[in-house]
Amino acid sequence: MRKILYYLGICMFLACQDIPEGYLFVENAGYDPDTLLVKLQLDTASVMVANPDWEKYYNDWENYKDYGYPTIESWMEFLHDIGVYEEIESKGPDKDRSRYDIPWVSTQIQGVEGTNPIFVTISNVTTDTGDVDKLLENITVRSDGTFTIPCRHDIPVGRYKISLNFRGPGHEAAFEDIFTVIVK
Repeated sequence: MRKILYYLGICMFLACQDIPEGYLFVENAGYDPDTLLVKLQLDTASVMVANPDWEKYYNDWENYKDYGYPTIESWMEFLHDIGVYEEIESKGPDKDRSRYDIPWVSTQIQGVEGTNPIFVTISNVTTDTGDVDKLLENITVRSDGTFTIPCRHDIPVGRYKISLNFRGPGHEAAFEDIFTVIVK
């Protein structure tokens, strides 16, 4: 009996040595969207555009003629006094990004599950016309696969394909050209 228990103990010990620690599921790994557009020159110029509310307020004068605004000019003066103008300032699309130094951020990767900690590293970057070293100086990847590039950077214009490596306890997976950064 003692020999049988000894034999079972050795078998269990040897069997347990082949089971990797933790798990890493990456069958459905991917980004949606799988591209991040990054501008080299921010568009912060403001322009004046027609106020969409102006016509509604301007045409409402008829209802207020008897309330101290007998002419359209007096009604327009009232509207200007309360801050309603014919035109309004439209901020450039990157004005807030520039003002608050908001970085360019991708979505996180989807379809990756595993035992923590999961380490994500950039394994390779290819480009058509850009500079890989400059991109690697400016880009970071978080543990959830999110890419971050500073608002102001010196990455040359180009299309950069990024390959990632995921590593967790006992498991590893690599993805070639899984994400694209376009600098324009």
